[in-house]
Amino acid sequence: MNPELVKRYSGAVPRYTSYPTAPHFSDEVGAAQYASWLAMLPEQARLSLYIHIPFCSALCWYCGCSTKVANRYEPVASYLSSLRSEIANVAARVPASHSVTHVHWGGGSPNILTPDDIPALAETTRRSFNVAEGAEFAVEIDPRGLDRERVAAFARAGVTRASIGVQDFDETVQSAINRRQSFALTQAAVEALREHGIGAINIDLVYGLPHQTRDSVEATVSKVLALEPSRIAAFGYAHLPARLKHQALIDEAPRAMCASASIITPAPTTRSPAAQSTAISKAIRLTRPMPSSGSALPRSAGCPKATFRTALPCPTTTAS
Repeated sequence: MNPELVKRYSGAVPRYTSYPTAPHFSDEVGAAQYASWLAMLPEQARLSLYIHIPFCSALCWYCGCSTKVANRYEPVASYLSSLRSEIANVAARVPASHSVTHVHWGGGSPNILTPDDIPALAETTRRSFNVAEGAEFAVEIDPRGLDRERVAAFARAGVTRASIGVQDFDETVQSAINRRQSFALTQAAVEALREHGIGAINIDLVYGLPHQTRDSVEATVSKVLALEPSRIAAFGYAHLPARLKHQALIDEAPRAMCASASIITPAPTTRSPAAQSTAISKAIRLTRPMPSSGSALPRSAGCPKATFRTALPCPTTTAS
């Protein structure tokens, strides 16, 4: 961990997770321009595909993702029909010489799909694009809606990596953000995925949430380390209730946090679990300060531009 390197790359710039970047999305980008961009892909380009499933079974109040609650499956099924058409339209404009080396399903909660629709969507993608042998296939998962039938479906679909949403294990924090999720439930999801051959596990955390303290974050990290994940992603919470109305439901709004992300890849170490959790929580605090135990987060309105997504190496636990 190099504090100077973290400081250098934590400036306020658009987060480059999409093209165009989020501030440049507008109605001016139409089908013709999109098609022209696809036509400009370099020869023999290696591609990554992102497929968005914008539905959840319940709304987490902190969430800033493009999603909505689906109380019945009909809207999801209708969306899948449109999604298959979009896959066909894009694939028709991408030469077979372009190899797909990474596929990612995000949301929302992709595991809201039925056990039949999960492998069917994956097969549609493979029929439509030249997906390379050994391509990484990653899926974001909400453990609260994951049963063994869906785990088996993801395995049949060829998923190689799962990103498990945790955010925080502290019950007070979970109540404040309307996301109750026990460690036991999360552990069962991780074990089920590994039993079905999905061995690369990411754990997603959020810092800057209501009622979080340094001690509570370190306690959460200690539990996460017990799951022995391949990666840990720490995202900063952005409180924007004027834009995201549901965030106004949070009883104690923390200071505005940028939507930054730190990717921590655990590595072999001889440190004790307590020392490991302290190391990761320090990595989080280097990006944004965290109050000490018992300190309340002050209220603030607005948030500057999202910070650059940084990769923070951290010697913590054994990589799988």
